[in-house]
Formats: sequence, C-alpha cells, structure tokens
Amino acid sequence: MKTINFVAGITLSLLASHFEGRGAVVITVQEVGNDVVASASGELNTTSLTDGGIAGGTSGNIFGSQSQVYVGPTTQVDFFTGLAGPFGWGTGAISLASTSSGSFVGIWGAGQTLYLPHGYVSGSAISASSTFSGKSIASLGITPGSYTYSWGSGANIDHVTISVVAVPEIPETLAVAGGMCLITAWLNRRHASRRTSSVSEISGKSLGP
Repeated sequence: MKTINFVAGITLSLLASHFEGRGAVVITVQEVGNDVVASASGELNTTSLTDGGIAGGTSGNIFGSQSQVYVGPTTQVDFFTGLAGPFGWGTGAISLASTSSGSFVGIWGAGQTLYLPHGYVSGSAISASSTFSGKSIASLGITPGSYTYSWGSGANIDHVTISVVAVPEIPETLAVAGGMCLITAWLNRRHASRRTSSVSEISGKSLGP
C-alpha cells in the first residue's frame, strides 16, 4: 500500500514541478515507506527580495505551527524578506530531520521569510533533501495541500511552492473486491482446465481399440 502511495506521490510531484514553470522552487513533502521525505529543486530570482544578511547555522526541519519547512543539511544561511504567502497550515512542534543532503532552502511562513545558502547567487540551481525517519504527515502536524510564497513583478517575479502530498489509501472494499476478482479468475481457469482434461480423456477412450 505504501508503494502505491509513493508512486502516486511522485506523480503529483512531477506534475506540480511541470506547472510551476522555470525559475521557481518546489518543495515536496510526502510519506515514503515509514518516513517523510522533503525534497526541493529549482532556481530562484531573488532580485526583488530584501537580503537580511546571515541568519546563522540552520538545519532541515519541519515546524507545523510555524508553517515552516527547511530542506537540506546544517549550513550557514542568508534570510530574505519581501515575500507573501499563507500561514496556519500546521499545528505540530518542530521536528529535526534525521538525514539531509544537497544545498538548502527554507520557508518560515509565520515570518514570511525565505532562507537560502549564504552567498546564494540569484538564478543558481537548488537541490536538497531531508528525511524524517519514523514520521508521518499527521505526526508532523502539517496539513496536506499546496502553499505558494511569491514576490516580485514582471521579469523578476518568482515563488516557492510547498506541496504536502497525502495520497489516500485504497479503500478496503476495493481491495477486497480486487482480491475476489483474482480468486474468481483463478477458479474459472482451473475449471476450464479440468473440462479440457475430461474431454481429452473421453476422446481418447472413444478412439481406442
């Protein structure tokens, strides 16, 4: 069942990435097996943002009640203001990532703040991942949905979209129905095989000496 969820989640993520357009960053948060994986990719135009300077060392985490998702390993980051987006799509306490890799990108929804690696050059590629072992979307206290933080205008418009993916399990009734169909098909094939065998035996006897 988790495999079905994973494949569907990947599909939704790819579709989201396609429609976000070139220049944006998409952060996808989804369950993979018994863990939650947050992955980010894209590039950002920061021309219209205000660079607030160095924010110190920051690591991958999810803080539901702050509408906060940071993706990537512990690193020194710069913070940017001037973006606008939703707040209030989570209730959970802060949860630190078990493992992280890549560069870094983070959104603090409550403070309308973007975090990028120290010295980030506008338009540079961003690719990062953080895994939260033994967690689920529910236990992290975040609400499934798509949340966009945007800024700028004209040629300098850009945005970060956080996509919290929750793919529903296949209903038990459908799972049972599918199982019954497989059993019925197997029984029909077995019955047909027996009928064919019986006809062969009768034909053999009739043609005997």
